[in-house]
Amino acid sequence: MKGKLSFLTKKVLNLGSFRENLKEAFIRFPLSFILVFIISYLVFHLVQDEFLYRMLDNETEEYILRIVFSLVITFFLSISVYLTSENNNLSIVKRNVFQIISIVFWIIFFVSFSGDWDIDYFENIIWVFLTFAWVLSYWFFAPYLKGVLKKEVKQSVYYTYLYRISVIFLVASILSWAVFGLWSIAILTTAELFDFHLFKNDMFVANWAVFSFSLFAPIYALTQIPTRQDYMNNRFNENIFFSFLIKNISVPFICVYFVILYVYSLKVLLTFWDWPKWEVTWMVIGFSIFGYLAYMFSFIFEEINKFIKRFRKYFPYVVIPQLFMLAYAIWIRIAQYDLTINRYFVVIFGVWLLVISLYYIISKKKQLIFIPLTLTLFTIVISIWPWSVYNFPVTRQLTRLKQNLKEAGILSDWWEIIPLNDYKDISPELWVNIYSWIDYLCDFDDCRKIKELFPIIYKDLEIKDKKEWEERKEKDIARYKESIIKYRGDKVELERYKKYLEETLESEYRWMSNGTFLYGLYKTIKVYRNITDYEEKEKNISSTLEFYTDTSVFPLDVSKYSMIYDLSNCRENNYNKCYRIDVENKKLEQIQDYKIQKEIDISDIINKVQNFEISGLSSRVKVYPSRLAFEIDWYKIIFTSIAVQNPEYIGDNKYPGYARWYLLVK
Repeated sequence: MKGKLSFLTKKVLNLGSFRENLKEAFIRFPLSFILVFIISYLVFHLVQDEFLYRMLDNETEEYILRIVFSLVITFFLSISVYLTSENNNLSIVKRNVFQIISIVFWIIFFVSFSGDWDIDYFENIIWVFLTFAWVLSYWFFAPYLKGVLKKEVKQSVYYTYLYRISVIFLVASILSWAVFGLWSIAILTTAELFDFHLFKNDMFVANWAVFSFSLFAPIYALTQIPTRQDYMNNRFNENIFFSFLIKNISVPFICVYFVILYVYSLKVLLTFWDWPKWEVTWMVIGFSIFGYLAYMFSFIFEEINKFIKRFRKYFPYVVIPQLFMLAYAIWIRIAQYDLTINRYFVVIFGVWLLVISLYYIISKKKQLIFIPLTLTLFTIVISIWPWSVYNFPVTRQLTRLKQNLKEAGILSDWWEIIPLNDYKDISPELWVNIYSWIDYLCDFDDCRKIKELFPIIYKDLEIKDKKEWEERKEKDIARYKESIIKYRGDKVELERYKKYLEETLESEYRWMSNGTFLYGLYKTIKVYRNITDYEEKEKNISSTLEFYTDTSVFPLDVSKYSMIYDLSNCRENNYNKCYRIDVENKKLEQIQDYKIQKEIDISDIINKVQNFEISGLSSRVKVYPSRLAFEIDWYKIIFTSIAVQNPEYIGDNKYPGYARWYLLVK
C-alpha cells in the first residue's frame, strides 16, 4: 500500500518534480516570490473587508490599493532585473543585490501617485498604465539588454525566448481561469449537496479567486520562465495551441482587417469632403499593433509557410498608407480642438508604428527585438515631464483657454478675471470655445487648474454653496423634529426620523462638487455650452427645466395616507375635491365646488427644482425618483415630470409650467 501511494505522489501527481521546480524558481527569483505573497495577502484583506464588514475606512483602502498596484508593477520589473543580471553571468548574491533597483523603483513609483489617496484619479490611471506598459515590454528583451547595446543578439535565440515567455503568459492565464472556474464549481457543488454553509457564501469564492489569480498564476509563471541555458542554447519547444493561434487565426484575420481598412480608405478618397471618422485612428493603431505581434511570432513559420512568408514581407509596406490616413484624421481633430490626451496617444503610437514600419522596410537584419525595445523607449519618454501624455496636452489646452479668455476680455493682461456684463458681449463661437476648454480641463484635471485660474469666483461659489447646504441642513433638522412629534405614537416611524435627525446633526459640509462649481462659473462669466443653448434662451417652449423619472418609485407605502389625488386631472369645475399645482405662482391648490378652497405655499419645492445642480442649461434632465418626491405639512408630492420657469430666461413671454403625477394626503 505504501509503495502504491509513493507511486501516486511521485508519478501521477509528480509532487517531487513540482517541489524541485518551485525550489529552483525561488532561488532564481526570491524577491519576486516575496512580492507575490505580499500582494496576495493585501488583496485577501481587501476581499475580507468587502464581504465581511467594513474593517477599513476609505482612506486606508485607497492606501492598500496604492501599495498593491505599485507592487504588481514592481513584481514584473523584478523578474526583468533578475533576467538581465542572470544573462550577464552574475552570481546569485550579485543578482539579488541588483534588486535594489526594483526596491528603489517601488519607492519612487509609490510616492509618485497624485490626488491624495484617490487611486482612480485620472492622472494616476495614466501613470499606472504607462509604467506598466514599459515595465512589461522590458520583460520581453530583459536578458538581451547588453547584447542590444553591442548589437550581438541572434534572431533565432531571441525568438526562442520571446516565444517561451509569451506561451507562459497564455498558459498561466488559461490555467488560472481553469483553476478558479473548475474548483469553484466543485466547491459550490459540494456545499449544495452536503449543506456546507461555509462554502456557500460569495466570500469563499472570492478568496478562491484571490488564490487562483494573485498566487497560483504568478507562481506557476515563475516556475516556467526559461533558464539562460534554455534560450541561449536555442532550445525551442513548440506549443501547438499557441502556434495554431498565430498561423491559422492571427495572421489571416489581420489580413482581413486591413482589407476592411483599405476599402474604407478608398471610400474617403472618393468622397474627400467626407472626413474620416475618428474611430479609424484607433482601428489603424489597434490592427497595426496586433499585426506586428503576429509579425513577430510568425517568424519561425515563414520558411515552411508561403502565405506567412508573403505576409511578413509586405506587412510593413501595408501599414504605411494607413498611417497617412491616421495622420489626416488626427490632424483634422487637432486643428479644430488642439491636442488632448487621446489625440496625444494617437500621435505617439502613430509615430512609433511609422518608425518600426520604416525599420522593417529599410533594415536588412529586421531584428524582432526592435519592437519591444522601441515601445519601452517611447513609453518612458511620454511618461516624463514635460512631454508626459498627461501634462503636455493639459498645458496646451490651458494655454489655449487663456488666449480665448483674453480675446473675450474675461482675462486681463494682469491675470485678473473680469466677468462679462451680458452673454451678447462676445460671439457665441467664442464662448462655446471657452466652455469646451474649461469642460475638458475639468474632466481630466479634476478642475484643479480651473480653480487656480478662477480663485475668487471659486471661493465665492464655495461660500454660497456652504451657506445653502447649511440652510438645507437647518430645514431638514426642523422637519425631522416635527416628524418626531407627529409620529411619537408610531414606534417604527419615530425611530426612523430619530435616526435621520441624528445623521443630519452629525453631518458636516465637505466640499463643493465640480458640477456646482462649473454651473456657477458659467453663469458668472456668462458663457454657454453651445450655440443652441443660447438661441433657445429666447424661445418660450425651451425656457423650462424638465425632470423625468419612471415608475421605479413603486410600490408606494400608502399606509400613512388617507387619499391619493392625480394632479393632472384637477379642474375648477370639479364637484369633488381635488388638488392641482400652480407652478407659476408656486402654490398647491385645493379645489372643491368650483372654488379654490385652500392654497399652500410650495415655493421651496419649486425653487429647489429650479436650482437643481445641472451642467449647462439643457431643457430636459433625468434625475432619480427620490429627487422628485417632496413632503410638506400633511402632504407628499411625487412628480413624474415638472416644468418650471427657467430662471435664466431673458424673454418677456412667461411660461406657466406644469406638474404631473400624484399627491398623497395623510
